[in-house]
Amino acid sequence: MIALRPALLAFLLVVSGLPLSVSAGAAEVSTPFHGLTLLGNLELADGKTAKDGVALIVHGTLAHARMETIASLQANLKERHLSSLAITLSLGEDRRTGFFDCGKLQTHRPYDALDEIAAWIGWLKGQGVPAITLIGHSQGGNQAAVYAVERHDPDVTGLVLLAPATFDFGKTAQAYQARYGAPLQPLLDKAEALVRAGRGAAPLGRVGFLNCPDAAVTADSFVAWYAAEPRRDTPRILPRVAVRTLVIVAGADEVVPDLAAEAKALPRPASAGQGEITVRTVEGSGHFFRDLYNEDAADLIAAWTKG
Repeated sequence: MIALRPALLAFLLVVSGLPLSVSAGAAEVSTPFHGLTLLGNLELADGKTAKDGVALIVHGTLAHARMETIASLQANLKERHLSSLAITLSLGEDRRTGFFDCGKLQTHRPYDALDEIAAWIGWLKGQGVPAITLIGHSQGGNQAAVYAVERHDPDVTGLVLLAPATFDFGKTAQAYQARYGAPLQPLLDKAEALVRAGRGAAPLGRVGFLNCPDAAVTADSFVAWYAAEPRRDTPRILPRVAVRTLVIVAGADEVVPDLAAEAKALPRPASAGQGEITVRTVEGSGHFFRDLYNEDAADLIAAWTKG
C-alpha cells in the first residue's frame, strides 16, 4: 500500500493505482519493505507523467533524500524537464529522515541498499515508468553501480554516477588513523573474529565508524564497511556494467580525489547502448556539487539523457 501526503490532491491518483497526474509536481512517497516503511521524494517535471520516465536517485553515506546535493539535483533536473525520485535508504530504520543519528546502534551494510533499490524500481514500474535511469552520488554511486552489475535489471537502461566512491584498504586505514587516532586493523580483526564465531550482531562498543566519531556498531556492519572488498571500488566494477553509463567527476573532489585518474583509465566499449562509458568532469566542483556546480552536473545529465 503506497502512502502519500494529502497536500497535493493530484497524488491521490497514485493510491488508486492510476498513472501519475501531469499536474502532480512533488510529494513524499512511501513503500513497504520487510516490515519497514521506506520514504522518497518524487519530483515530476511540469507537463510530465510517469510514462515520460523517472530517474531514481541514491544518496551517499548516512545521508538522505533531502540533503543539499540531492535536493538541488532534483530541482535542477526538474528545470531541465527531467523527473526524478530520490530515495532515503532505511539503514535499518522505519521511515528514516535526515542524516543517520550517530547515537543509534548501526547494523547496516553497504549492499543492503540493493534490495531497497529493487523495491523502489518495482514501485516506479507500478506507476507506469517504462524505463529507469539509476543515479547515485558518492557511496550511492557505488551502490547503484553494483546494483547494475549484480541484478541485471532490464528496467534499468542507464546509469549516472556522481563522484562515485572508490576504495583502497591501505588509504582507508591511513584515513581512519588520522581521523580517529586509532589503528583500523585491530578493530577489524576483532570484528572479523566475532563474525567468524557467529556473533556478527555483537556490538563493538564505542568506536569511530564512517562519519561518526563515537558510534555503537555491530561487528557485521563494521566488517562490511571496512574490510577489503573489490565491489567497494567503483572504477574496478564499471567495465562489468551492461548499460550505458555516465560518470561525472568533481574536478576538485576532496573525498574521492583518486576518481579522476581511475576514470580516465576506464575502457570505452564501442557498442551503443550496451555498456559504453562516458566520463565528464565538472571543473572546480567539490565532492558535493554545490551551487552552480550542481547545475553543471544537471546539464551533463540532461544532455547525456537526450543524447
